[in-house]
Amino acid sequence: MRKHAPVDVDAAVTRLAGQVDRIQHDVLDIPRLRADIEAHSRTLADLAELIRRLRTAGAPTGASAIEADEENEPAPEWLTVDDPELAVRWLADLDQWTRDVWMRYQQLPPCWPWHPSVVAELLVCQHLWANAAMPGSGPDALAAWHDRWRPGAAHRTTRVMAACERAGGFHVAQTGARWAVDQTVLDELALWWATTHGSTPPPGLIGEDHA
Repeated sequence: MRKHAPVDVDAAVTRLAGQVDRIQHDVLDIPRLRADIEAHSRTLADLAELIRRLRTAGAPTGASAIEADEENEPAPEWLTVDDPELAVRWLADLDQWTRDVWMRYQQLPPCWPWHPSVVAELLVCQHLWANAAMPGSGPDALAAWHDRWRPGAAHRTTRVMAACERAGGFHVAQTGARWAVDQTVLDELALWWATTHGSTPPPGLIGEDHA
């Protein structure tokens, strides 16, 4: 038979006391752990409810929400703008955009800013192009701009400015008079449009020519 080894009672009691201390420490931590778990549970529940509401409303979250706001931003409406500062910024940005983008596809006579309907068309085209060209946009948006929006706007703006095109750089008024234009006064032209909407003669027309 196997003989039993002598037991060190003191060492066993010491180990047992250590185990009891650890158990007591863990038991004391239970309320704190329970509070942490409840707090995390409430946070997760709040997040789940927020996500549910956003999905119900059809609104994306995080960076997607910012991108959606940018994509859903209304196109600039030139024909009704009445904020001079906004009009100046729109026309300045549009002038640069036509040089960088639009004139790679269609040339414009120098008097195009003096045609409000043309400015309105180009502003919408600029807005659609910016949305289609932004990072993360699929190729369909840019394809639609080339296939649908740009040709339609090009056709309409060409029709409006046909007389000016034939006049070789002159702006042709409804009366038939031809004017040279000063393209350095775009800010003044934007201010004029926002405050008068064409009720007074525009700035920047030079040297009436009846020829």
